[in-house]
Amino acid sequence: MRSVTVLKTSAGLMMLGSICPWASLFGLASASGLAVYFGWVTLLAGVAILALTRRPGLVTRRRRRCAIALGVVGALVCGLVILGVSDSQDGAALQAGWGVYLTLIASISAGWSARSALA
Repeated sequence: MRSVTVLKTSAGLMMLGSICPWASLFGLASASGLAVYFGWVTLLAGVAILALTRRPGLVTRRRRRCAIALGVVGALVCGLVILGVSDSQDGAALQAGWGVYLTLIASISAGWSARSALA
């Protein structure tokens, strides 16, 4: 049950990070993950992981694989955003926000903890 709690917490942090700043310009103006549109993917992935853990007694391999895949998708999306921000034409003016890093860590944690939580 402890790993299910970790998985639910990771999914909640994925959703929280999705609405937090993903990019900032000179540290003054910021854009949330929902404004960047990639945040919608991670927000829906977090909601789907929570839905998969709603009834842990009805666990199947398919649920476990879906939760792992959703964690991987969230991590890939965050990685693409971080790489895109660092390679942007605005250079040092545009920086990745703390929300994308929170979502990245939560996605990795969700994918990893789904291995044992839904086994």
